[in-house]
Amino acid sequence: MIKSERYTEINKLINFKGFERNQRTTKAMRPKSLSAITCLCILHLCLYTPHLSIAQPSAAPDSSAVNSMLDAATALEIENPDSALAIYQEVISLSKSIPYIVARGRSRLYSGIVHSDQGRYDEAIASYLKSIEVFEEAGYDEGIGSAFVNLGNIENRKAQYGKAIAYYLDGIRIFESLGDTARLIYAYANVGAVLSDVQQFDKSLIYSKKSMALSRSVGDSLGLCDAMVNIGLVYIRTNQLDSAKAIYDAASQIAQAYNDAQLLYLINNNRSTVFSKEEQHEKALSYAKKSLKYAEILNNPVYVSNAHGAIGQAYYNLGNPDSAKYYIAMVLQLVENDGSVETYMMGLEKMAMLEDAAGNAEAALGYLKRLKILEEEDARLRQKKVIAGLEIAYESEKKDLAISEKNAELERNQAILAKRNYLIAGLLSALVFTILIFALIRRSLRQKRKIAEQDASLNKAKLIKLAKQKEVDNLRAMLEGEDKERSRLAKDLHDGLGGMLSATKLRFSNIQLRHREFNGSADYAEALALIDKTSVEARRISHNLMPGALEKFGLKEALNDFCQNIEASSSIAISLQVPDILKMDDPRSERNIYRIIQELINNVVKHADATEIIVQLMQIDSHLHTTVEDNGTGFNPVEMVDGLGMRSIRSRINLLKGNLIIESNISEGSSFQFAIPVNERK
Repeated sequence: MIKSERYTEINKLINFKGFERNQRTTKAMRPKSLSAITCLCILHLCLYTPHLSIAQPSAAPDSSAVNSMLDAATALEIENPDSALAIYQEVISLSKSIPYIVARGRSRLYSGIVHSDQGRYDEAIASYLKSIEVFEEAGYDEGIGSAFVNLGNIENRKAQYGKAIAYYLDGIRIFESLGDTARLIYAYANVGAVLSDVQQFDKSLIYSKKSMALSRSVGDSLGLCDAMVNIGLVYIRTNQLDSAKAIYDAASQIAQAYNDAQLLYLINNNRSTVFSKEEQHEKALSYAKKSLKYAEILNNPVYVSNAHGAIGQAYYNLGNPDSAKYYIAMVLQLVENDGSVETYMMGLEKMAMLEDAAGNAEAALGYLKRLKILEEEDARLRQKKVIAGLEIAYESEKKDLAISEKNAELERNQAILAKRNYLIAGLLSALVFTILIFALIRRSLRQKRKIAEQDASLNKAKLIKLAKQKEVDNLRAMLEGEDKERSRLAKDLHDGLGGMLSATKLRFSNIQLRHREFNGSADYAEALALIDKTSVEARRISHNLMPGALEKFGLKEALNDFCQNIEASSSIAISLQVPDILKMDDPRSERNIYRIIQELINNVVKHADATEIIVQLMQIDSHLHTTVEDNGTGFNPVEMVDGLGMRSIRSRINLLKGNLIIESNISEGSSFQFAIPVNERK
């Protein structure tokens, strides 16, 4: 049987109009088209508007007519791209006679976007380069920056990733100098998307997070959502699936609030990929169907074919060959005209598997032959991306090295200059010897006093550091001693008292065999039951003192065992959420985290009068975030007095270099949150 698997991962790039509008590459996100007749009427009126010679074209009637023509052409770009290009050409001619330089640059820039949408990349590049020449003549930096970013998009589509990054950075430098936050948001997002494609994931996150931070600062929710989509894709590609799901949950809320079809398509498509990787194929199918709904709203053939592919793959994984074959056949039909190569390859691969499973070897072979041709091209493209990523990393390192060398040269020059200054000072000292002697003595005294003060300050800092370290060491020793004592008591209870109780029960059973009169005795039965209950209680106390699951199976299993015991012995339902990938390298850290959560849950059981507890552990970057929430009576944190258990919790969190946040209100339950670094602990 043929066996393989592919996943479709999608992000997007943003084109800039560079003026009062910016637009996404997806055609459905452009303004709604006017009718062709309406636009031609506008063009006719614009062409016959009298030309006025004035110093400020933006205020002239001719300028208004030209702007109306540009708006009309923009409305035609989707349905009648050739008509839009014809109007832009008329604007170029008309703007020369006004003159209206900026309008000429806009027409060049807009023509480039139309050519790009039609896949005519050489014409698009020529239009963008001409627009830069015009904008430079007009001194219009916003237009130059927008053209650079759009050139970057073209080079990215042509798989010229190094050139794409160079153009993006040229545009970013201009937008940064102008303080143009709105355009920087999307320019950063474009750089992050390309760096993700060439597997420079750390650098990709840097730029995507820059875009996210700027979006938050200006309240651009859609820009924020764009950045989150790209960051989620990096998490998918680096197999951080829990982080991907979390960020897509947040992004989905934003996209739904704005009913943004493109963002909702991307989020649901990538969610389907996440659950497919986790082999949760029912969820993968559900999100794939949602992505198809939005792809059809957008009327984007690439999106539609990708969504069909995701649905077909999900049905295939669920063992539904008929449905899988239907959707994959749709994929092969759709991508013949417009679609991604990756989706086409997935369709060929899955169709070959389905035909092979149905015993149609000849048909399967036909699909495999077509697949092999595409795989060779795909392998070359992937290799090109890897090489481009390495080149980008190399150029970055080379640039850093050049900066270091320049800094070193500057330091050498400063040292030479300092020596010259000392020589000049020596010559001057010969002239003013007496004055200098007194000055040097005074300076020496000040320097000695300063050095003494610095030494005193350093010694004080060292003492404080030593005191803190000693406090940490004492705390660690105390907690380790406490854990050792718990372990000893647990062993004594289990091996000593537990063994004695087992022996006692055995004796009682022997007595019952020898003395039949005890068979019906209620007191005798109650005594046996009491021994059993005592044995169970001894085991429970032993387990709470030092759970065996923690030493044998790790933190997750120990917490699961503890929570089940609490649920069995109380009326409280506990929801434990611990990722499978969670792994602590230091057993002492696992014990401390277990004790913290154990003490927090015990406090809820004793004092909160709760019916539900949620325990959640999530590893984000270099920190482990833990939350324990309940729906109990709550309390006022300001009035809280730390008991012995709470002091133990704070001590363990301090030892782990973490911080504790307590949130609670009367009758609204409580939340205890702490975050600890997982890569810095020793």
